[in-house]
Amino acid sequence: MANPNIVGVTSIYGKTTYKALTASLVTQLTNSASSGEVVKLNCIRVTNNNGIDDGSVTIALDGSSGTPTGTSNLASTLPVPADSTVIILGKDAPIYLEEGWFIQASGQGTSMDMDCIISYEVIS
Repeated sequence: MANPNIVGVTSIYGKTTYKALTASLVTQLTNSASSGEVVKLNCIRVTNNNGIDDGSVTIALDGSSGTPTGTSNLASTLPVPADSTVIILGKDAPIYLEEGWFIQASGQGTSMDMDCIISYEVIS
């Protein structure tokens, strides 16, 4: 497993993914251990679609199959008010997912109805 050098980039593909949040940490985006790519996270946003109940979100960076090992939270039980969107990470402060790293998310709330949207670039 190597950390690809992005000086000699041959391609950059912009992508977006989204998933509904659950009460358990679920992988939202993965850069596989042998991808030969770097994933640049441009934006992570969480939307609470419930019009009445507030919720909260936890977003974690995990490098269990690479370095670092273990999980580090980008946000821990961050409040997401009813009918609102919270920006966890913006393009002004990107994070790179090296090979073997992934992003996980979970939501908390009594009437949870939240989505996690990630905008990113795959660099190779």
